[in-house]
Amino acid sequence: MSCFIIPDSIIREIEAPRARFWWGTTPDHKRVHWKKWKDLCQPKALGGLGLRDFSIFNQALLGKQAWRFIQRPNSIISQVFKAKYFPTSSIWEAIASSSASFTWKSILWGRNLLAQAMRWRVGDGSRISIYSSRWIPKPWHFSIISLKVLPIDSKVATLLQTDGSWNADLVRAYFVPFEADSIVSLSRPSASRAAAAMIDTYCWHFRK
Repeated sequence: MSCFIIPDSIIREIEAPRARFWWGTTPDHKRVHWKKWKDLCQPKALGGLGLRDFSIFNQALLGKQAWRFIQRPNSIISQVFKAKYFPTSSIWEAIASSSASFTWKSILWGRNLLAQAMRWRVGDGSRISIYSSRWIPKPWHFSIISLKVLPIDSKVATLLQTDGSWNADLVRAYFVPFEADSIVSLSRPSASRAAAAMIDTYCWHFRK
């Protein structure tokens, strides 16, 4: 399940005996399935029972493979896939051509799940585009909605002072109030921290 997209027909074959067991169906006695299986797989907080949805689990495992490409770009497998499928871009911009392998198409399906909650963690800001990157922690998305008054290719480093702290006056001048508040509230590594702490990196927004 961590290498390929499992076809829906196989997912149904896996889930059918689970559903029959749950509702007490036997070869001699058929029972009514009072709720859809998808509803039972919803989290308990949303009215479900928290049962595992194998399709979602499959996508999560493939997302983990995509995450390895991001975290370990120098590994052999990452370099091979990059050279073949996205030599001039990052995995976030990569697409699957009609001739792409099923493995690559599967990994991109997992990447799409990651993209829903991945954003940049600001280090020195040199790699993060102010307007096209996802970097502001907000409940619904992570991109800027303020008017583009700075050059379109401006980096987040433009908004930082020499000591690494936010230039609050500049931020509040160029962004709507709620976005400015989100930006200046982002924690900053101190200037005395190791250089590794100042590198822009991807992070999972909902990490506890």
